[in-house]
Amino acid sequence: MTYFGSLRAAAVSALFASTCTASAIDRSDTAPAGSAGHFWPYAGTLQTPPTNPSLYFGAAVDMSGDYLAVGSQSPTDATPLAGRVHVYRHSAAGWQLDAALVSPDAAQQGSLFGNSVALAQTPEGIVLVVGEPGRDRMVEGNPVPQAGTVWVFTRIDGAWVETRLGAASSPHALLGFSVDTDGSHVIAGKPGYDGNHGEIVVWQRDGEVWNVDHSTTAFEVGASFGYSVAIAGNLALIGAPGASYLGDSNAGLVLVMPLLFDDEPFSAVLHDPTPDATELFGITVAATADRFAVGSIEDDAPGGDPDSGSVHVFRIDGDDVVLDATLRSPAPQQDANFGSALAFADDYLVVGERFRDVFLFGTTFDHAGAAHLFRRLSGDAGWSQETSFYNFGEGEQMGWSVAMDAQRIAIGVPTRTDDADLPVGAVDLFESDSIFADGFD
Repeated sequence: MTYFGSLRAAAVSALFASTCTASAIDRSDTAPAGSAGHFWPYAGTLQTPPTNPSLYFGAAVDMSGDYLAVGSQSPTDATPLAGRVHVYRHSAAGWQLDAALVSPDAAQQGSLFGNSVALAQTPEGIVLVVGEPGRDRMVEGNPVPQAGTVWVFTRIDGAWVETRLGAASSPHALLGFSVDTDGSHVIAGKPGYDGNHGEIVVWQRDGEVWNVDHSTTAFEVGASFGYSVAIAGNLALIGAPGASYLGDSNAGLVLVMPLLFDDEPFSAVLHDPTPDATELFGITVAATADRFAVGSIEDDAPGGDPDSGSVHVFRIDGDDVVLDATLRSPAPQQDANFGSALAFADDYLVVGERFRDVFLFGTTFDHAGAAHLFRRLSGDAGWSQETSFYNFGEGEQMGWSVAMDAQRIAIGVPTRTDDADLPVGAVDLFESDSIFADGFD
């Protein structure tokens, strides 16, 4: 199935099915329970609210249960590039704006509040983590540019109450460039720390208090360790796309390690199965409890399409981590950035391809962008590329960010323009609909 969702054109759908292997797979026989034959029709678009407008709305997204967080880089009614986060709540009436959040600190140009967002449901309520990596600080009277800050917001009695988790004290550390949470723990990356060596920080929740558990660095200077992060049960997944491997610079590596310092030891270093220079393996990561997805946006497709990108899926096998599959765009395209964003939900993985050129009726829309949905088949049957979402807007970069839960997909389109040609951005929404699906599967 292929879906086109955009403000530029009406939604169009056409049946599309392919697999990640050369041999055909009868999906009706191999689909996991509860996931066979789902359709994902276009379900609307969110735009920056007129009461608190922003540019690049959709630069970051995350979803948990009935909540959706959308980061935008530059409020148009406030300080440029200060950032803002809009939080939406789903009900019978659809998605309704619940809050528009800005940095609790004084507005600061370039602080990029909302550059990264992460949501998690807990028994105590919803938890939202927001990175502000461009935040400048004063340390002992001295300016520290782009040190970065991480915030936690908890929804209490209908209000979002903030807690500052931490603020870096070294220049250009970019703390909060990447974040993730499971509601009880937070991990945040500082990829600019120590000359782009990089570092991560982990906090653990104790009641209403968040305590630092540890900070860790790895690999060499220039690795940008912490450029991407994800929590996988009691493990952490940390991307270092600038790391060298077997002499290839910027090949990229990913470290899998215990989330907490005192957890049972576990360590694995993941790399592209066919490593090469400048593949940027680890620039994006996503995880479930037993599977990891790693984006390698400059990976070459076999036999052509240089720098088209790939996503490598790994799984835990006893005390080891093994390659499960390598996923590529259904039609690889040079410099399309397949793997530019990743989101897991159970047996599904959605992948952004933000620089994809889209062709329609003889017209080419450069860098319009796309996203693709993959489904893990039962047993050892592999992965199926189930659905694609394409955009019609020139330069809009659909797939810059993606989020997913069991029934909904949100895809950021942050450079979609308005009538004044301003990049206000948008988030396109798709919802699972299994009605009549068995007849088409």
